[in-house]
Amino acid sequence: MNKFNYSLETVLDHRRRTEKDIQTKVARLSGAYQSHQEKLECQLADYRTLLEDADRKKTTSIQELKHLYHHQEFLACSLQKQKQRTEDARVQMERERMNLVQARMDTRILDRHREGKYQSFCRELDRKEQNQMDELATIRYSHRQRGE
Repeated sequence: MNKFNYSLETVLDHRRRTEKDIQTKVARLSGAYQSHQEKLECQLADYRTLLEDADRKKTTSIQELKHLYHHQEFLACSLQKQKQRTEDARVQMERERMNLVQARMDTRILDRHREGKYQSFCRELDRKEQNQMDELATIRYSHRQRGE
């Protein structure tokens, strides 16, 4: 009996490996995005705390006001940079996620093609088996007819 042999098996294996690699990359990028998001939230909380403290605390010294203003500028700049890093990480993650969707579609197409070829192979085997059974039945019938 013949064994099923899919001619595009190596291509299908390659696409499965590619999909798995992209899936790993998406997971890594998602983790990086979450990390950036958490840092952004911490920096935003620090910035809000600074503003609230500045509102509550009435400073009279010019030196303290300058220091507070520079610290506020530093935090605002740092916050802006972190927002940009977070956005860049999100965009990169989304781009890879789209690549993953495409890789899954490519793999699914080949899986369906393979399944169709396998079904065709099974139907052909069934047809051959049925032909053999019919031939044996015919031979058996002709032997019985001669024996009578």
